[in-house]
Amino acid sequence: MRVFTLFFLILFYLFSTTAQPLHHEIIAKVNIAEKSIQVNDRITFNDTMQEVPANIEFRLNKKLQFESLRGVNFRITLANSEDPDFNIYSMEIIEISGKLITVDLNYQGTIEGNIEKSKYDYSRGFSETKGIISDNGVYLAGSTFWIPEFTTYSSLFSFTLQVEIAKEWNVMSQGERTFNRISNEVRIVKYVCENPMDEVYLVASQWTEYADSCGNVLVQSFLRKADNELAERYKKVTCNYLSLYENLIGPYPFSKFALVENFWETGYGMPSFTLLGEKVIRFPWILHSSYPHELLHNYWGNSVYVDYSQGNWCEGITAYMADHLIKERNGEGNEYRRSTLQKYADFVNPSNEITLSTFINRNSPAEEAIGYGKCLMMNHMLRMKLGDEVFLKAYADFYKNHIYTTASYNDIKASFQPFVSEDLTPFFEQWVNQKGAPSIQLSNVHVRNENDSFTLLFNLSQVQKNDTFDIDLPVVVYLEDKMDVFQCTVNLQDRSKQFIFKFKERPLKIEIDPEFDVFRLLDKGEVPASLSRMYGSQTITIILPKGDPNYYDYENMANDWKKNFTSEGKKVDIITDRDLSNLPSSSAIWIFGFKNKFAVYNQIAEKLIETLDTNLKTKWKAAQDSGILVFVYSNPENIQQTFAFAGLNNFEAMSGFTARLPHYSKYSYLGFQGKLPANTFNGVWPVINSPLSYTFKFANGQPPVKAKLPQRKALGD
Repeated sequence: MRVFTLFFLILFYLFSTTAQPLHHEIIAKVNIAEKSIQVNDRITFNDTMQEVPANIEFRLNKKLQFESLRGVNFRITLANSEDPDFNIYSMEIIEISGKLITVDLNYQGTIEGNIEKSKYDYSRGFSETKGIISDNGVYLAGSTFWIPEFTTYSSLFSFTLQVEIAKEWNVMSQGERTFNRISNEVRIVKYVCENPMDEVYLVASQWTEYADSCGNVLVQSFLRKADNELAERYKKVTCNYLSLYENLIGPYPFSKFALVENFWETGYGMPSFTLLGEKVIRFPWILHSSYPHELLHNYWGNSVYVDYSQGNWCEGITAYMADHLIKERNGEGNEYRRSTLQKYADFVNPSNEITLSTFINRNSPAEEAIGYGKCLMMNHMLRMKLGDEVFLKAYADFYKNHIYTTASYNDIKASFQPFVSEDLTPFFEQWVNQKGAPSIQLSNVHVRNENDSFTLLFNLSQVQKNDTFDIDLPVVVYLEDKMDVFQCTVNLQDRSKQFIFKFKERPLKIEIDPEFDVFRLLDKGEVPASLSRMYGSQTITIILPKGDPNYYDYENMANDWKKNFTSEGKKVDIITDRDLSNLPSSSAIWIFGFKNKFAVYNQIAEKLIETLDTNLKTKWKAAQDSGILVFVYSNPENIQQTFAFAGLNNFEAMSGFTARLPHYSKYSYLGFQGKLPANTFNGVWPVINSPLSYTFKFANGQPPVKAKLPQRKALGD
């Protein structure tokens, strides 16, 4: 396998060095104290004069100034300076016809960008910057426009990057590091990237470096504080996931993979490295969630590039082959899909709905639910439709045929088409270009006993307001005295259709899509109330306990929450329990405080609390007495309305609690203890009466359901 990997990489090297029309040789001198950079960029156009446009436009950071706008073989003029981040320049080539064209650009300036809370990722504690040189670290990327970004020529290029920086610092970029030496109190680092890229990263800080190998892949960790154990932990996990994805997709596309600790909280995946924040890398769950997700992006997005003009396909397949696959291997794939569909139901509405073909990046929970969730479910349905073997072969071909090039949903479809006789155009057209989701209703379920056999009849309907979908729906029937479950798939294209099945045994129960295999709009009765339903609501009311001794603490917390919610365009009202005689009609109502007069509504949740085991009940009582208790439940008289309760005994933990709570949006109930605070328990309520499930009632007694759905194999097993 490793010999094949090396041979594969050699082929990529030969392909990239001969095929790229653009090559940068960059020498960058970084002055940390002055927050400045000086750049010499020698650009080679690997086309003859006849093939290069007479005028080539490019963008460059507004703070960077050219030493000269004229060179031996080029002239530069300022074409547009209206954008706040960059200037647009026009470069005229005046080279002798027939020769390769090389130009030398020299420029310098300060990069003092701010690190600001991400409008969307504030709930994760993440921040962002377009580029910064500071005492804590350096981050320069495509968003910085620190090297020319050509808009009328090739969007992909190869490069070499030599960086001169203070000797205590180190540098990370794409490609292979070929030089790292201290000379005259200056560190000089050089990276060579022959693989086509669409941006150049220059990341620098004062790190302790660790290095090992997994076969032919160099595995590195760059940590701001020395930590041998942490580096070893990441090395082992990296080797495991490299092996997994090489077996599933193909040889890893780069010579290294590095874990790089950032100087602010991020979760970024770059070609051949990931940039994670100080807190993030130390969360134990990151090793088997976000970390393999970023590693897999080296296949999807960082070596097979996205043609954004037709929609960003890479986030959905990355989430499916990383986050979903890990859960599936642990027997939790159906729960992950349910949570994915629940996010869509909670956050997406007609005012913010977009198609997959128009999704570019996640800038809101709704965009994430579509670009990640809907695309993930589309891939799952494709796998269910065609089988694991075809699914993996098609994506392996997609990778092999499109590595280091831009690709679209049409290219994915073309990779699948040779393996099947059915035309996949309608499938991709529907899920990529059609808005919305089907909403399924089960009705008119009954059984007829005819001549020692049983006829099961039921109706399935699509009740969404928009156009119907062509969908394949799993049907599961439990039969009397049978240990095996009857499973099949029915096709529904119309608004409503009756289905008829005959059995020798008496049907006891029917379920439609019980493992959440179809992308659809969940009925609120199918899923437990959760925090995501609260965060997804556009109208929120927070009720404060006026008579509580800690009233002003609750008021401060409510104002902080309101600030975050309104930044997302939500309408938030804060009111005291004394000013209300009845609960308002808002779709989401937060009840703050154990002494809130509306806490009496918590009795609605008592039946659900009774379903918890003894250990959970003990932890629940502890959180109620001395910690922080949060739980969510539906209004039984109006399932469209959701209540949530938050009670605090320790207000020193309020800031940490507010920051942590959005991380637990899939849960129905949570408890916290301590000043941090630490999460001590969490869970989701059981679903008691799903509208897509029907259990037959019999006058002569209820026969037990003996069969269980079999455990599926995970992708690649």
